[in-house]
Amino acid sequence: MMNRFTVLLCVCAALAACQSLPTWIGGDPVKEEKLKGSRIAVLDYQGQITPDAQVADEKVTLLAPEINKQWASETDAQNQGFENLAVSGFNEAQSASVGEGNGWETLLITQPVIADGTLFAMDANGYVAAYDAADIDRVLWKSDQAVTPEEEAVGGGGLAYSNGVL
Repeated sequence: MMNRFTVLLCVCAALAACQSLPTWIGGDPVKEEKLKGSRIAVLDYQGQITPDAQVADEKVTLLAPEINKQWASETDAQNQGFENLAVSGFNEAQSASVGEGNGWETLLITQPVIADGTLFAMDANGYVAAYDAADIDRVLWKSDQAVTPEEEAVGGGGLAYSNGVL
């Protein structure tokens, strides 16, 4: 059995054999050597951006804003080709819980959809619920049809609405 002096001597010898101390016990961080050569800026504009004289007098026109009262799938904007969606501001009007969260254990990627005045959402446990889009606190129905008792959480799914069918 080694005495304390022998252990201390071994630790000191081991540290002395190191060229540098690890940073976790107070050593200096290792400095990385930079590559040799000159550096040139790839985006060398230095704030000298000016309008193109050929298009300086062009007028920008937008299509008339479109009002969209339905969002039947999470990819509606790409699929339907909305050019200029009308918005009336970004102040929060309502908020509500749409079910159980996932407790940071799994990632829930299902997006809610809105159709015919109803918001449909799926929670992390796989429960699907319908809410009145005008009064989000009003729950119309909840369903556990997509859930099996053995499942602890759902990583995702897909909600879409078409012709009165979710």
